[in-house]
Amino acid sequence: MAVSRLMPRDPRREVLKSMVVRACSAIKSTESMRRAAQLAQQSGLNPALVDRLIGSDRAANETALAAVAVGAYGNGSAEFMSLGAVAAACGPAFAAYAFTSAALVVYFRECLRLSGKDPAQFGRHAWATSAAAATLARWKGMDADQARLAGLLHNVGLGVMVWSDSEKYGRGSSPLAGTEAQVHEMESELFGFDHQEAGALCLKHCGFPNDLGDVAATHHSATVEGLAGIVRTADIAAHQMGCDLGFANSLPASAQVKFESIGEEKLAELAGVVSAAMTNFNRLRV
Repeated sequence: MAVSRLMPRDPRREVLKSMVVRACSAIKSTESMRRAAQLAQQSGLNPALVDRLIGSDRAANETALAAVAVGAYGNGSAEFMSLGAVAAACGPAFAAYAFTSAALVVYFRECLRLSGKDPAQFGRHAWATSAAAATLARWKGMDADQARLAGLLHNVGLGVMVWSDSEKYGRGSSPLAGTEAQVHEMESELFGFDHQEAGALCLKHCGFPNDLGDVAATHHSATVEGLAGIVRTADIAAHQMGCDLGFANSLPASAQVKFESIGEEKLAELAGVVSAAMTNFNRLRV
């Protein structure tokens, strides 16, 4: 008789997978994230194809076009009728990022609706981390566009976890205020997994490239390098520079990055990038 070589199922992992699949099936704005993933998987999209992929997504499209119109992406402002027109004028990569940013705003708004948590706080932090990640990547000669997208999506798992059990999440997160306890540690203790793992599965479920899921899965690990290391540093930069998630906790000294080592000029540039991202997000009035 053949002996099965299948590894025994991990009950914790099965609960996590079930939660993510259930959430992604029920959260309507997950469809916007799937369209964003299609854009992220493509290269050199022409304007007509951009509109064909996402033109029917009213909520995310309206949010993205409104953000472009008020200059929320930091490169001027202009009125466009469609994101295809944005792609024609500003390039497909910019249009894809604009749509993904807007899809994330809509996603957080839906996921946190019943939780009492502020979706703008989550979105603002995502934008700040995204901008910081692009800057750090540029300094290291890495792909700034990839880092920008990875930074934007690093906390997508928070939405899934809060939506799945907002009452339980609220009970667990309330004691964080005034402490150095971290959100992902609270989640692991309360649920058996954290938003890193949930985010990686959510991004996979939506069809985003694997490297973005890898970043989501490891962005709180002190040993990560490469793209995940860039996003981890950018995430900490956003927190240390005043753009947190609203849990009123603080980073322990051991987790903070000594940004002074990069020099005063670059530190000022990074702080300016984070501040500008926060200001630009606020122009959305979400």
